[in-house]
Amino acid sequence: MVPIINNNLFWHYLARVKNHLKPLPFAANVTQAAHCWLDQVLLKFGLLVMQYQGMRDPDDKLVADVIISSLEQRWGKADQDVFIAAVILNPFHKIKPLQKLTIFTNACLFMLMSRLWKHFYAVNVPLAFNKELMEYMNNAGMHMDMDDYAASIDAAVHLKGESPNPLNVWQGFSFSGSELSPPSKLAHQILSICANSASCEHLFSTFGLILTKLQNRMGKKTMLSLAELKMHLQDEHIQNDAVSQCLKHHFGGPRPSQEAATTDQAPSVPPNTSGVVPAAAEQSSGLSGTASDPELEHGEANTSLLRIRLPLNSDLAPTSL
Repeated sequence: MVPIINNNLFWHYLARVKNHLKPLPFAANVTQAAHCWLDQVLLKFGLLVMQYQGMRDPDDKLVADVIISSLEQRWGKADQDVFIAAVILNPFHKIKPLQKLTIFTNACLFMLMSRLWKHFYAVNVPLAFNKELMEYMNNAGMHMDMDDYAASIDAAVHLKGESPNPLNVWQGFSFSGSELSPPSKLAHQILSICANSASCEHLFSTFGLILTKLQNRMGKKTMLSLAELKMHLQDEHIQNDAVSQCLKHHFGGPRPSQEAATTDQAPSVPPNTSGVVPAAAEQSSGLSGTASDPELEHGEANTSLLRIRLPLNSDLAPTSL
């Protein structure tokens, strides 16, 4: 083992393996999120292909070709139309991430949307769909200011470190109490699809924490109510940024919220510069105890009393503290 560790080639190849695997956990982190849209999956697949195609070293080519081949096989088995439509109907992307190929002309995009419309609603596409789709693609008509509105939403959400929701842009270009336009209706249908089963797995994990061996006679209604309450509290903590505050480590001191509350509630006491300890302070801190005190005559037998009567930061506290 020691000769292997001392070998420089071992660390060289280990760094190369890290370079091969590094893009994969980032992609898994995005695609396995609870709020992952279909357009994020397609863009992440494309980003992985670009990253592995950029590995020009002959030693990396074998690994890169295997990973790219696996991605292409996975993409070949997927429903490609709905993923492409998710990217196009996302106001933050539209046609920009896609190359200018024949399959992405305006006519081909209209036929793609028509197939999806028939698949979701089992009727022919409305007559005004093509006109409104072209207005959306070219920022014309009622979609004239969509890019500026999307940029304002993106800037507001970016400050919170979150991803913008494309449906918020579509809701901004709809009328309250009126039916959605055909492109907006199709966008709500496609962009509401969750790309993974992470939410279901979280729910099953929550059920497993509630329905235990000691609580195995719980009814379905009670268990469902407790699970909904727990998930509601988790969402509330996430919105209030309470989760990140709890995860922060505070070594040796109170949390910032507790420290602020203590500062607000503590009365202002002038500093004692005389060096004389008041009698009340002596009694409260245990400094007034003498050898005649029956609780302190037994030495080590009363160290537990010293732990109670002496503060932790006192110089007279026992060494066992």
